[in-house]
Amino acid sequence: MNTELNPKGGNKRDAADGSKTPIGDIMTDRQRRDWEDWHANTSGGKLFQQIEQIAKDSEFKPRVEGINTSQEVFHLGSEMAVWIAHFEADGSIGNYVRLVDLQKDWWRKALENIGYTLDNLHLIPPTIFEALNGVDAEGAEKFRVKKLCQTLGVQEDKSRQVLQALADEVAPRVTPDFSVENCDRGSFVTAQRLIPKNAAAQRSCIERTDPYVTCMKRILDDYPKIEAKLREKIAV
Repeated sequence: MNTELNPKGGNKRDAADGSKTPIGDIMTDRQRRDWEDWHANTSGGKLFQQIEQIAKDSEFKPRVEGINTSQEVFHLGSEMAVWIAHFEADGSIGNYVRLVDLQKDWWRKALENIGYTLDNLHLIPPTIFEALNGVDAEGAEKFRVKKLCQTLGVQEDKSRQVLQALADEVAPRVTPDFSVENCDRGSFVTAQRLIPKNAAAQRSCIERTDPYVTCMKRILDDYPKIEAKLREKIAV
């Protein structure tokens, strides 16, 4: 049996020097062949090659989950990015990435290095939490649905109601460059998402500049008012 370590992930293992390695379990011969084919011949594999090159001088080893599936998840250190292949109505395959993932230099560079740009990718707009997280990760935690349910004292089976109420409160607070809409674009999960209305707003999300930053800070600063409104709307 082949004894190579598996870069597809798995649980951390103790290395010979006692440190932890993010490389996972041992590969079988079949897994190795599947891995080599994916690594050499697919868009996901070519992305992984680029991430390996970008991270070659880093302390982190890249990992990937879900190879040869419609959704592959790439990890580098504590960050992750999602690559989605989606069959369109005309039978073609559309390549989708999360807009907020493009805030990560390593992911954006990997895409650019194999020829992907904003012109040939489908962008999945962020959920309200994802959008806020790109500006202030600590402040955004208060807007995570699980945390909101705890704060409001309601069961998580009311999470959909909580998210809808949150969207209703956030929508009037966004700047004219954005809207909050119900959207399932490429994500396979319908959610209330922050939609950039123009190319400049889209670019500001990627670069974390205005108007995106100002818009998110306005929502973060208004959290006490938003929470108070949610308490009025959501029955315990």
